[in-house]
Amino acid sequence: MQIGGAFEFPFGLVKLVQALHGSMTPDGLYAGLAAGVVMNIDGQCIYHCGDTGLFGDMKLIGEMHKVDYLLVPIGGNYTMDISDAAQAVKMIQPRCAIPMHYNTFEIIKADPQVFQSRLAELGYQAIILAPGDSLE
Repeated sequence: MQIGGAFEFPFGLVKLVQALHGSMTPDGLYAGLAAGVVMNIDGQCIYHCGDTGLFGDMKLIGEMHKVDYLLVPIGGNYTMDISDAAQAVKMIQPRCAIPMHYNTFEIIKADPQVFQSRLAELGYQAIILAPGDSLE
C-alpha cells in the first residue's frame, strides 16, 4: 500500500494517509514514507495519525471520513504536543480522541489529563488508555 491507497481486508477497509515525520532507522537508513491510517471496521471509523506533526489536510481527512476514534500523539518534540493535538481534534471532529505517543521517555513527557481537560473545554471527549488497556 501507499499514501492515498486503500485496500479491503477481511476485517475492514484500510486507507493510508499522509503523516509529517522523518523516517530513518537507528542505523541511518531510509525507512519509507511516514503514514497515518484510516480504518473502517464493523461500522466504526478509526484514524491513527501515526507519528506526525499537525498539518492542514487533517481537516480534509475529517471531512472525508466521519471519524469515531482518533488516536493522536501528544508528546511533542518528535510529534504534536497537547496544543497542536487539540487543534487536530478541532479539525477532524472525531467522536472521541485517544492520546498516544507520550511518556515513553523524558523528552516526550506529557500529561494526558491536561489533554483531556483541554478537549472537554472544546466540547470533545478524550479517553486515556494505560499501556495494555483496550477499548471495545
